[in-house]
Amino acid sequence: MKLHEVRSWEKRPTGAIITQLFGMFAQGETSFEASRQFRGNDFAKETLGLAKIYSPETIRIYFESMCDIPESVENLMAQLQACSNRLLAKAEISPIKTKKNTYIPYDFDTSPLDNGNTKKENIGYTYKGFFGYQPMFGYYGGEGYMALCELRPGNQHCQKGTPEFIRRAIEALPPSAKGKNIL
Repeated sequence: MKLHEVRSWEKRPTGAIITQLFGMFAQGETSFEASRQFRGNDFAKETLGLAKIYSPETIRIYFESMCDIPESVENLMAQLQACSNRLLAKAEISPIKTKKNTYIPYDFDTSPLDNGNTKKENIGYTYKGFFGYQPMFGYYGGEGYMALCELRPGNQHCQKGTPEFIRRAIEALPPSAKGKNIL
């Protein structure tokens, strides 16, 4: 590709499409097709601060194009982590106080997701007895703010890769949390 050529997905405002996806996730919607219900919905546009709601086809094409370029995915993930860190830095975190010290809880856990009636990549038989994924989550503070997550195949043992995940989770904490007692 020449420098002056522009990929079709780069013509779309990245932030707007990501914002729309997160708005859908917050409503419990996980398919591209679910965005159809928000089309023409002024409340959804205003709440999310968007000029328009993109069609499921546009979102799917955008993501498929973007995911073909590893540097784009890495850049997006770094931007999302930085955004998460900015939000965590603004949050008031409730510590756990003992007679000797004050700690900030940081919980790690997997949670199997049932995707048995799908043909998605990397689903596996989970310990809960269904086919799906087994993502790992890192929740920070007594409030349980999600600081980091990782999608994993359903048949992956919960301890596989956990030390690395915990290291990344601690590195992902906002600067305001550095140097505090993490429990």
